[in-house]
Amino acid sequence: MKGTLKVLLWKHFVVRVKRFIHFPIEILSTMIIFILLFSIKDSLLRKRNYYHYDLKVEQFEPKLLNSLTGPESIFYIPETEFTRLLMSRIEESLAYNFKENNTNVIKKPKIKPVTDESALKNLTEKAGAKDAIVIFQNVSGTWPKKLKYTIRIKDVYTTYSYNFIDDEAHEFFGLIYESFLKLQWAIDSNYLELLTGDKIKQRVSLQKLPYVGITKNNVVKKICYSLKPICWLSLMLVSVFLSARLLDERATGIQELLKMVGVSNNVIGVSHVLNVVPAGLMYCVVGTLLVTVTSQSILSKINPLLIFIMLLLYYLTVIALAFCSSYTVNNSQYGETMAVLMYLLLYIPAQLLETRELARWTLPLCGLLPHVPMHWFWDEVAALQQYGMVFSFADIARSHSATSGSVLSCYLCLILQVCLYFFFAWYLAKVRPGLHGQALPWNFIFQRQFCGIKKKSPEGHEVLLEFEDTPYSTDYFEAAPKDLKVGIKIVNVSKKFEKELALAEVTLNVYKGEITVLLGHNGTGKTTLISIIMGMLKPTEGKVLVEGLDTVTQKDKMQRIIGLCPQHNLFFPYLTVLEHVMFFTLLKGVGYKDAKTSSQALLEQLGLADKSSYQTSQLSGGMKRRLQLACALAGDAKVLVLDEPTSGLDVQTRRGLWDLLLSLRGSRTVLLSTHFMEEAEALGDRVAALHAGRLRCHATTMHLKRALGSGYRLSFTTIGLPDEPAITAVITSKIPEATVKDTSLNSISYNLPSKKSALFPELFNFLKSKKSELGIDCIGIGVSTLDEVFLKLCTDDATELLKDIVDGENIEPVFKTVTGPRLYFRQLAVLLKRQLKYHWSKISLFLLVQVIIPIMMIYGITILNNLNTKESTPEVLNITLDLDFYSKMADRRVLYSVNVSGFNLKRIQDRYPTVNFESAPNFTAALLRATKENILEYNKYLVGIKINDTDATALFTKRVNLAAPVALNLLTNMIATQLLPYADGQTVTTYNYPMESVLPFEFIVHKDDILSETWAVSVVFVMLTTVVNAVLLPCKERTSSARHIHVLAGCAPALHWGATLLTHTLIYTLVLVLPAIVIAVAFEQDNTIDRPDFLVAMFVVLVLGIIAFLALVYIVSFMFEERASCIVLVSMIFFFVVVTPIVEVVRDLCLGSKREYESFDYFVLVLSYVVPPHTITKAVTQCSYITGHNARNDEKPLCYFCLGEDAPGGLMLALAAQAVVIMTIVILTQYGVFNMLFDRVLNINYRVSSPADVDDTVRAERAYVEKTIALRE
Repeated sequence: MKGTLKVLLWKHFVVRVKRFIHFPIEILSTMIIFILLFSIKDSLLRKRNYYHYDLKVEQFEPKLLNSLTGPESIFYIPETEFTRLLMSRIEESLAYNFKENNTNVIKKPKIKPVTDESALKNLTEKAGAKDAIVIFQNVSGTWPKKLKYTIRIKDVYTTYSYNFIDDEAHEFFGLIYESFLKLQWAIDSNYLELLTGDKIKQRVSLQKLPYVGITKNNVVKKICYSLKPICWLSLMLVSVFLSARLLDERATGIQELLKMVGVSNNVIGVSHVLNVVPAGLMYCVVGTLLVTVTSQSILSKINPLLIFIMLLLYYLTVIALAFCSSYTVNNSQYGETMAVLMYLLLYIPAQLLETRELARWTLPLCGLLPHVPMHWFWDEVAALQQYGMVFSFADIARSHSATSGSVLSCYLCLILQVCLYFFFAWYLAKVRPGLHGQALPWNFIFQRQFCGIKKKSPEGHEVLLEFEDTPYSTDYFEAAPKDLKVGIKIVNVSKKFEKELALAEVTLNVYKGEITVLLGHNGTGKTTLISIIMGMLKPTEGKVLVEGLDTVTQKDKMQRIIGLCPQHNLFFPYLTVLEHVMFFTLLKGVGYKDAKTSSQALLEQLGLADKSSYQTSQLSGGMKRRLQLACALAGDAKVLVLDEPTSGLDVQTRRGLWDLLLSLRGSRTVLLSTHFMEEAEALGDRVAALHAGRLRCHATTMHLKRALGSGYRLSFTTIGLPDEPAITAVITSKIPEATVKDTSLNSISYNLPSKKSALFPELFNFLKSKKSELGIDCIGIGVSTLDEVFLKLCTDDATELLKDIVDGENIEPVFKTVTGPRLYFRQLAVLLKRQLKYHWSKISLFLLVQVIIPIMMIYGITILNNLNTKESTPEVLNITLDLDFYSKMADRRVLYSVNVSGFNLKRIQDRYPTVNFESAPNFTAALLRATKENILEYNKYLVGIKINDTDATALFTKRVNLAAPVALNLLTNMIATQLLPYADGQTVTTYNYPMESVLPFEFIVHKDDILSETWAVSVVFVMLTTVVNAVLLPCKERTSSARHIHVLAGCAPALHWGATLLTHTLIYTLVLVLPAIVIAVAFEQDNTIDRPDFLVAMFVVLVLGIIAFLALVYIVSFMFEERASCIVLVSMIFFFVVVTPIVEVVRDLCLGSKREYESFDYFVLVLSYVVPPHTITKAVTQCSYITGHNARNDEKPLCYFCLGEDAPGGLMLALAAQAVVIMTIVILTQYGVFNMLFDRVLNINYRVSSPADVDDTVRAERAYVEKTIALRE
C-alpha cells in the first residue's frame, strides 16, 4: 500500500503543477475571507468595549408580599367544600386598604366559582387584565395531602422559555408578577395553614439576588458568530472540487481501471485526502494565525492550538462529506452543480439548530449533524471571550453556553463524524460504484457473505447454489502440447450474482508465449472472467492462478506482473503520454529512474516516442490504443489481458496493432477478447469461446474448423440469374453430399464435405466443361471460416441464411425549399426543439439537479430568513413553576440560609437531585466569590432561600424568566417540610397557564437589511450555480463539431446562439426565477420581500442577470472542456457572488463616512459593471435595501428603476449591455473573426518569396492572373 500511495500522490502532484490556475484558486479560497476579516480588525477593535475586571455588585431591598397588589376578581373551578373554604380564606388574605373619599376602605377581591368547562372557556375569552382564574386539579370530597393548581392571568409571561430575547439585566421584569405572586402565596399559605392547623410565623418577602455587573464585549461575540459562516464558506471550493474529481474518476471508469491494476479503493481515497492536505494546512494555519496572532488580535485570550485542532478536525469532516456527496449521482454531467447544492443543503441543519435550546441529552445526536460541532466551538469561544476570560485546555470539558456542547464534545463529535462519514462513503462505494463498477446489495453488511450465494458443505468446501448443468461436446477441446507452460490457470471457476449465474465451472489454461483469444457475445461472461483474473471479483467457486499466484490470496504480488488493456481508452487528464506509462510502471514497484527509462524504451518500441510529451487528447484513435497497450505493458508485465484492444479502429490502424501484438508472441502470456473473427484467426494461437457463462471450446482454429466447419465452400459467379436446379444436378452427380449454402442475383455457393476432397479434381473438370452451358462466369473454392464455427458454438437457435433483397429503382426525392424569413423561423423552431430534446433525454437528472434541489434550497433560505415565524411568537404553554422548569440548564444552583430548626432540607434536595444547593450565610459574598473565579458562574444561580424565626425571603435572579414564582414555590415547599411530617419537597405544585391577550394592533417586525440581502444573495448563488450546467451542451457541440456541422448545413451562427440563449433563458426563468418569486410571496412572513414592486424589480434583475451570465457561460465553453468550464464558472460565482460583496462591506466599514475612493474601490466599481455575477449580486442587494426601506418608510419610498447611486436601475442597464456585448463576442468567435485577426497579427510581416528560377513565361502568366482578379473585384 505504501508504494502504491506514493505513486498516486506523485500523479496528484503532477496534475497540481499543470493546473496552475485551479490549484491557486483552491488554496486562496480557504484563506481569502479570513484575510478580509484580518484586514478590518483594527476598525472592529476600535469599537471594542473594554472589560471591567472590578466587579460591581448591586444590592436590592426585600419587598413584603403583603405589600403587593393582587387581582381584583378571582374565578375558581371546581366548587367543593374544600375550595369554598380555601377561597374564602384567600379573599381575606388578599384584602387591602383602599382610600376613597378621604376614608380608608377595606377592599376585597371578587371571588366567584365557575360552574363548568364551557363557562370557563367563555370566561378566558372575556376576562380582563385584573382578573384571575384558579383551577384546582386534585380536589374531591376530602382534603388533599398535596395541592396542585393552575393560575391563569391575562399577561405576557413567556412560558415557552426561561430565556429572555435580549441578554441584558432586566431591572423591572419582576413587576409583572405582582398580582400572580400575591395570589400564589395566598393559596399556598392558606392551604398549609388549613391542612396543618398551624400558623406560618415568618413574614414572607421577595428580593432580587445581588446583581454582579459585568461589561461584555459584544464586538468579539459578533465576530465569533461571524466565524461560523466564514469557516463554512472557506471550504466550499475545496469540497466542490474534490467531490467533482471523485465523481469524474468514477464516471469515466478510471477508478475501476486503478482497481484492476491493484490499487484498492481505500488507497485511492487516502490519496485524495492527502491531495487536499496543502489546502487544509493553509486553512488551519492561516485561519488560526489571522484570528489569534499580533499584538491586538481578534481573539486575544484563547490558546491558538484549540482553534487549530478544531479547524483541522472540521476540515476532515468536510472532506469526508465531499466523499459522500460524490455518490449522490453517477453521471458527472452535473457534478459541480450537485456538489455546490449538496454543500449548501448540508449546512441547513446547523442553521436550523442555531440558537435553539435543546435538551442536554439530544446534544450528542445533534453533534453528528454536519457543521454543528463547529458552531458549538464558536459559541463556547464567544461565551468566554465576550467577558475577557482566558480560554485554555482546562476549560474544554465544560459547556459555557446553554445551546452548545463543550469544546471537548465538539472535538469528539468531529472525530466521530470523520469516522462515520468516511464509513458511509465506503458503504456508498460498495453499493453505488458507478456505471463501471459492480454494485453490492444495499444490505450486504448485514449478510454473512456479501451476496448470500455461498454456503458451507459439511466438509467445509464452497458449494454453488442452484447450479444448472448443460452438457457440451469434448470434440471442441484440443489437448495442448506437453512442453507448454501455463501462464493463467482457471480452475472450475463459477460466479453468481444474486440469482443470475454469470460463469459456470469454467476451466481454462492460457499458455505462456501464446495469444489466446476469448470469444463470446455480449453478456456471456467475458468481462466477469477478466475481472476475476484481474482480482477485481472473487469467484463463487474455483480459483485462478496467474504465474502460480492466486488472484485472491496473493492479489498484490499477482497484480505486479499483470497488465490490463481495457475495452475503452481510460486516461488521466493533464498527464502526458510518457507520464501515463511511467504511472503504470511505478505501480508495478519499479523505481522512478528505471520507470522513466523503461517507459521511454517502451514508447520507442510502440512508435510513440515522438509523442511522449503530448497530452492524450492530442492523439489519434490508433495512437490512443497504442498508449493504452503501452500502459498494459508497463513494468515489463509478464501477463497481458487485452479487452477488445482494436475496437473502434480503422482497418489500417487495426492491422498495425496486429503486427504489434504478434511481436509479443513468445515473450508474454496474452489473453485477448474480441468480436472480430478475422482478428481471432490472425492473432490467436488458441481460441476459447464463452456462451451463457460456459466454456464451449478451447482449441486451435484449424481444430475447430475440422470439428465444426462444413468443409469447403464452392462458389459461382453467373451470367445473370443462377440456374440453381441445373448447377445443383451437376454437382450432386459427382458429390451427392453437397448442399446449397446461399444464392443471390448473380452468384450461388455450395458446401462440400472435406472427406470427399479426392473427388474435387473430377468435379472441377466437369464444371469447366459445362461452364458455358450453365451460364457460369467464374468458379471459386475456399475453406470454412471461423465465423461459421463461432455461430455454431455460441448460438442457441438455428441460424437462417438471409438472402439478398433486390431493391427497386432508386429515385431521389425532391423537396420544396424555403427561403427568407420562413427559413429562419423553421431553423429556429428546429434548434429550439433540439435543445428541449437534449434536456428531455436526461429529464430525471434535470428535474432533480436543476429544478427540485434548487427550489428546495430557495424555500429553505426563505424560511430561515423569516423573523415573524411561529417560533418568534410561540404557543402559550402550561408550565410547572418549580426548578424543573430550568432542566435544560447544565448546572443549576440554589443558595440557602436556614437559621431555624424543623426544616428538612434533605427532602428538597432529594426532590431535585441535579440541582446544586449551596449553603451561604452571606449571599453577596458567595456570588462575588464564584463570579471572580469564573464570570459565567453567576448565571447558574437561579434562586435563594433565607429563613429565620421571623422572616422568610425568596430571592430570585434577574437573568432568567419566571424565577420569582419558582423561588416562592420552593419557599412554600421548604415551609411545608416544617409543618408536615410527610412533606417530600413537592407538597404544593403551581402551574402557570397565561390567558392569551389580544393586542389592539398587529405588530410586525420587518426584515432588517442584513436578512434581506442575505436572502437575495443566497438566491442568486443558488440560481447561478444551477445555470452553470448550461455550459455542458455548448462544450459537447464544440468538441464533437456538431455546431460546425449546423453551420455547414446552412444555419447562421447568430441564429444558432440566439436559439440556445432563448431556450436556456426560458427554461431557467420557468424553473428558477418564477418559483423564487412564488416562494417569496407564499412563505415570506415579514412583509418585506413579498412586496409587489420588489418582486417586479427582482424578476427583471434575475432575468437580465441570467441572460448576461449565460452569455459569459458561452464564452467559457469556447476555452475549456466540460469539467474545466464548470470549475471556472463555479469559482467565478464563489469569488464574485460571495467574496467581492464581502470586500465591499469591508471597505464601507473601514471607510466609514469617508467618501474618498482608492484604486481598489474603483476596481470593485468596474467589476459591478463588467462581470455579470458581481453585477447581479450588487443589483439584488440594492433591491433588498430598497424594499426594506420602503417597508419601514411608506411615506418616502425609494425607486427601483432610477439611475441614482443606490438604485439598481443603472445595474439593470449594465446587465442588458453585458448580455449584448458578450453575445456579440460569442457570435464573432463562432464566425472565426478573432482567430482571423490573431492570424493576421502573427503573419503581418510575412511575405511570399518568389522563386529565383522563375522564367519569363511564368511571370507573365502570374501578372495576367493577378490583373484578371483585380478587374473582377
